[in-house]
Amino acid sequence: MGSNKSMNGILACVALVLAVGLRFSGSVDEKRKPFWDVSASALMGFALLLSAVGIMFYKDHPSPVLVVWGATAAIVVGSLGMFLESQATQIAGRMIGVAMATVLVAALSMRAGLMVPTLLLGACVGAGIFSARTALRGLSADYFGAGIFGLMTFALAAAKFMGDARHSPNAELTGAAMGVGIALAGLIAILALGKKQNIGFMVAVVAAIISVIGWLIVTKWLEIPTAALAALSGAVVAALCAWVLPSSDDKPNSLTFGIVSMLGIGLVTLAFSLAFGYGLAIAVAAMVGVLIFAGSGTGLLAMGPVVGVLALRVVRELYPGTSRAFDIGQHYAVLGLLVGVVLLLGASEWIRSQNTRDKNIVWASGAAGILVLLISVVGMVLLGAKGALGLVLGLGLAAWVAGFRGDRSPILVSSATGLMALLIAAQKPLEPYLNVARDTKLQIIAWLAAACVILVIVVIGLTRSSDKSTS
Repeated sequence: MGSNKSMNGILACVALVLAVGLRFSGSVDEKRKPFWDVSASALMGFALLLSAVGIMFYKDHPSPVLVVWGATAAIVVGSLGMFLESQATQIAGRMIGVAMATVLVAALSMRAGLMVPTLLLGACVGAGIFSARTALRGLSADYFGAGIFGLMTFALAAAKFMGDARHSPNAELTGAAMGVGIALAGLIAILALGKKQNIGFMVAVVAAIISVIGWLIVTKWLEIPTAALAALSGAVVAALCAWVLPSSDDKPNSLTFGIVSMLGIGLVTLAFSLAFGYGLAIAVAAMVGVLIFAGSGTGLLAMGPVVGVLALRVVRELYPGTSRAFDIGQHYAVLGLLVGVVLLLGASEWIRSQNTRDKNIVWASGAAGILVLLISVVGMVLLGAKGALGLVLGLGLAAWVAGFRGDRSPILVSSATGLMALLIAAQKPLEPYLNVARDTKLQIIAWLAAACVILVIVVIGLTRSSDKSTS
């Protein structure tokens, strides 16, 4: 355990060196918007304040405090990554997001005991919030790496969880090792090929490098030969998806988009047959890494259902009793799916309708974020354990629906992973309320609904005042 703690520290340092190397891998030929503004200051200040207050409550309520600490770490690491990305080339900036997600997962994995899963779930929450801020401030086009920070953090954290479940000496290093391998593959391709080759050829090279590095990590270092083909299959499928989906701003063909999504589901089925959840996590990490290098926002959205399936496997490993309650054929699970889809798409539509330069957007988005959280909790309490797991999967499907209708930004799926992680972390604390008597459940929902109504009024008031000030 001690050696793995040190190794996680080494991998975190290596990932940070790779991020810096990516920063200096080429000269910046485009001007980006400033990455730091009042919303960044407010988010950072609020997170640090909550972390400081959490010290007083850690002894009696450790789980929520660990979530807050993990989220704060994600916001700090993400801000550093965004600073590096602001001075890097566009393609290097994408891989900086991968490298900084690796720094976050590896550094938090240095802790010992049962606090690590909670810390990592909190990190996924914070990374998802950080990615969502880039969309709220209109920074998605300039900071792709920051936009996918939440998605990559979730993928690597899931690989860490699946590695823990293998009970193999070094398997817990899987997430950090895969992150380092993906970032290294990107840096090698950028330095070796530079701007001499088109992006399609570079993606193929990166997919090949990730396949080789993934095979070496899994078979030679972690010594889990059954998962040898997982990274290869993930990288190959991702390269194929990036090739068939449009690289311009054109809306992808619906049939092509659907076929790509089915390829992703087929991939996770193959990976699961190879090494169960462990193989699935490795394949998803490799696939996401290649799509990020390619800058394929549409491809990442097409993999929304795959991310949802991965989230269910995380629940299965962390809370096996709860996950056994999931049955897609039961109406509570189906309702949960629908709630997850409608909730995330509704939040996305609200963000698209706002003026990202307005001064009130910071407070309105904060209130809207709390509203989304409360609605999620209402859904979990109302629908019980089955509906709660359906809700988690529905968030992944929402990203797929957004891509199907023509969205191209991966921010939605990246932000969805943060909400997924928060709902997973809330499974244990909310478990006593998921199966309570009907009258008690109605009382709880009544209070939560009243809070939702108040927040709706606040959000509407802030957005209307914004409209008046800009008209």
